Formats: sequence, C-alpha cells, structure tokens
Amino acid sequence: TVLKLTAVCVYGGVPKGPQLTTCLAGFHILIGTPGRINDFLQETVSLDGRPPKKAKNGKPITAFNREVIPMDRVKLLVLDEADRMLDMGFEPQIKSIVEAARKGGGTFAGGGSKTQMQSLMFTATWPKSVQIMAARYLTLPVMVTIGTSG
Repeated sequence: TVLKLTAVCVYGGVPKGPQLTTCLAGFHILIGTPGRINDFLQETVSLDGRPPKKAKNGKPITAFNREVIPMDRVKLLVLDEADRMLDMGFEPQIKSIVEAARKGGGTFAGGGSKTQMQSLMFTATWPKSVQIMAARYLTLPVMVTIGTSG
C-alpha cells in the first residue's frame, strides 16, 4: 500500500521563508530541530496574505489567522537523540514543544482525551538527565533496551 503523506523538514541556519511556505502548504509529518520548531510555534500568518491581525492585547485573532504548525492536530511526537538535545541545551525548547502539544489538545500516551497523542523519545544512552526528562514530559514511559545495559 502506498501512503500519500507529505513530510516537511525545518531546521536552523537557513532562511525561514522557504520552510514557512512549505509548512503552510500543509503536511502530515514534520521533522525538525527544537529551535526552528519553536520559531514556527510562535509565528502566525494571515489567511489573506496580509500581516496577521491582532487584538488590542497584541495576540493574533484566530478567525483571521492560522498557526504555522497546528499543534491541535499532532498525534505523534518523536524526540530523537534526546541525550544530545539535552547536552546542547535544548531542554527549554523541548519543554515548549511538549507544552504546546498539550495545550493544542493532544495528550500523551495514557492521557484519556479524545485527541490522544503518543510521544516517543529515542536515545542511545540513558543518563540521569534523560531519565529526568522522560519522567517530566512523558506519561508512563517504557524503556526498551537492545543489547546489554549498564
């Protein structure tokens, strides 16, 4: 069976414009670095191509604007190389992504919401920092070990 899924990749170090345009065209799978995903989580675009309309409090008016990354539609969140992301100081961005997914209506495995989201965290090592992150951001985490542990 051939699945017609659209994947987009977003990452830093290059201009945001082309990646933004690709995201706005729609996608099923988003692959990205924590920093660039956070950039797009904080960005809203106008439905009519003009600058986003804002209320007096400065927040975008959702009737006229749309999110670049619609977190309310996230069904699967995968954090790969979790140990490296922590080593590089990305925990604040990871926290922001997880919180945005939860606010968007997704819940982590074991949640109990209509829109249940599953989260996966991959790491080649299992240092204490990753264990703490798993306990903080995942519900009922399960560790799978291939080979020997320790």
